[in-house]
Amino acid sequence: MAIIGKIRSKSGWIVAVLGLALLTFTFDLWKDVFLSWFGKTPTSIGTVYGEDVDAMKFDALRRYQDERFQLLTGRAPQEKEVEFWYDEAWRRFTDSIVLSKEFEALGIQVSENELNAYFNATNGFKGLPDLVTLEGNPQNSGQPQQIIPSVFKDNSTGTYTAQSIAQGKEVIKKLKADKTANGQKLWAIFENEYKQLRAREKYMQLLTQGIYTTKIELEDRVESKSTTKNVSYIIKRFNEIPDEQVKANDSELKAYFEEHKSDAKYKVEKANREVRVVSLNIVPSGKDSAVFNGEIAKIRSAWSKIKADSAFVIRNSDRAFYFNDKRATAVPEGNEKAQMGYQTFPADYELIFKTAKLDSIVGPYLSQGFMNISKVVGFTPSRIKARHIFISTAGLDAKASAPKKALADSLSKIATPANFAQLVTKHSDDQRSKADSGLIKVPMNNKAPSENLISGDLIVLGYDKILADYCETGKVGEIKKIETPAGIHIIQITERDENKFPLLVTISKTFEPSKETYQNKEDEAYNLLTKISDAVNKEPSNEKKIEKFNQLVQDAKNYAQPISIEDDNISYTKNSNLYSFQETNTTNSIIELAYGGGGIGSFNEYPILDGERYIIAMLSAIKPSGEPSFSDVKQAMEQELMKEKKAKLLKAQLAQAGKSVSDIVAKSGNTVQATVADVSFIGGSGGELESEPEVIGAIFVV
Repeated sequence: MAIIGKIRSKSGWIVAVLGLALLTFTFDLWKDVFLSWFGKTPTSIGTVYGEDVDAMKFDALRRYQDERFQLLTGRAPQEKEVEFWYDEAWRRFTDSIVLSKEFEALGIQVSENELNAYFNATNGFKGLPDLVTLEGNPQNSGQPQQIIPSVFKDNSTGTYTAQSIAQGKEVIKKLKADKTANGQKLWAIFENEYKQLRAREKYMQLLTQGIYTTKIELEDRVESKSTTKNVSYIIKRFNEIPDEQVKANDSELKAYFEEHKSDAKYKVEKANREVRVVSLNIVPSGKDSAVFNGEIAKIRSAWSKIKADSAFVIRNSDRAFYFNDKRATAVPEGNEKAQMGYQTFPADYELIFKTAKLDSIVGPYLSQGFMNISKVVGFTPSRIKARHIFISTAGLDAKASAPKKALADSLSKIATPANFAQLVTKHSDDQRSKADSGLIKVPMNNKAPSENLISGDLIVLGYDKILADYCETGKVGEIKKIETPAGIHIIQITERDENKFPLLVTISKTFEPSKETYQNKEDEAYNLLTKISDAVNKEPSNEKKIEKFNQLVQDAKNYAQPISIEDDNISYTKNSNLYSFQETNTTNSIIELAYGGGGIGSFNEYPILDGERYIIAMLSAIKPSGEPSFSDVKQAMEQELMKEKKAKLLKAQLAQAGKSVSDIVAKSGNTVQATVADVSFIGGSGGELESEPEVIGAIFVV
């Protein structure tokens, strides 16, 4: 079945069988991949299902994921999360190419009515399954973490309940009704991903119901795995022949086009238009850096002489973040507490803060999108576990509270580790911790509540500072009575780490380009647009227009990202290729350029400001469905033709070198090395040959 076809992304091989020996040679694509990013070769980094995998489209997907992550979490991704993305995004990208063809062949669609039923848990749907996203968890070596919460499940039990399903329906309703720009983007992401998930579910159900292995098939598989052949082979790579040695002229290319234009890998499945986008990023200049560093130095110097932190911080910080209690705790980036709204600092600053003296100033350092300088005002344990029996006296006068206080006195005398849970169940007025035998837990974003506390969590949960202070300093294991304005706590600290987190007062500054830098970049963008558009408009053909555009972009030390917009998926919500733009106006301008009536070589009238960059865009292709035009596939076909020519040269070289592998090795003076391997038809250990089914097939027909 097509779903199990091999993805060939790194090499193309040919095979010649000489007697009992096997010769193979392969083409290393990576040189071409890197050159393609600078306009010298096609942007394909391999093929899936006979279709080119475009590096620029893959890059657009990764940018969409970055925006998606920030919308869902409110923060930028960390290094390990980005590393995890790359591998998982590649799997999803290639997977989508394969599955889209499977869905089309089998007629699998997800209608609007079906999707609504899926969202609302009606017509037989129990509730939305969890979406495990592409984001990695730095605390777990980059493994995926769920950042879209369980919509219909009870997050504490992981099961569907009548109450959780009702709450889930309300979440869907509110999410869909949010008409803000970010709200619409978030709904588009949500709708798109669940639509893909539902289509995949239907497909996998069909596969599962259709799987059956006969006895003959089983016996054949066992024999195919157990039968092996010992082969020796030589690999000759296409890049051993310089490109300059192999040329393809226009007449050869046109002949090749006529012969191969109907090949599946070149077919235009859906009518679309291509816009090439050049980004000119606006970043702070050297002058901006010098000014910013000077400002930071002045703030740091003045702060060291001031004791009243609050007014100074509020006056100088670009971020409204100031606490004079345990909520001033700061944690390393990647720590599970970072998602709870605490200040963060880079992990490599942990030792600096751990050894810092009180009132010392640390920084500047980059965290949460700001440059920060922080004053160390205290320290707090990095982890606490505690349980309590709470007797509420809030709002009671002395007479009414007397029986409560008497009960608390009695409980403090009889409470032991063995009977603590029983006393909680019978007497505690804290409903949050009562179900957990008095264990105080803090809610976590998209995770079960955590019993690992820091004292700031107690303040956030509404407990008194008196209780938080005791949890920092009280004796571990001792059962103690603590009285607060809200009531009396019979509390036991069960665990506490010796490691400390700092309490920080922080001034955060935004390091951004100056108005002068913005103006300079705008001038650069207008000049480049004028230069490119004037030159392109002078070219006589569409092919020459694109060549001129690519050349001028390359001369400007930039590259053009091609964006494909399908004719029946023009809107933002239906086309993930448009997710990479930050502003709605940019998306609208790109769509208008593609479908506004201009021909190939048309440009946007002026550079488009899209967040922290200017964009220049050109309409580069109008592709009806069916066979491609020569200009659209010229570069791709040129590479294929060159590989065929190189293959002929390599075959001729091998024929002259000898009639067997041993002859070739001997005549080369052992500069050519042969590989020996035992290969089976299924699941063999043939080294590099395992990923080449055509080679394996050739071995077993000899």
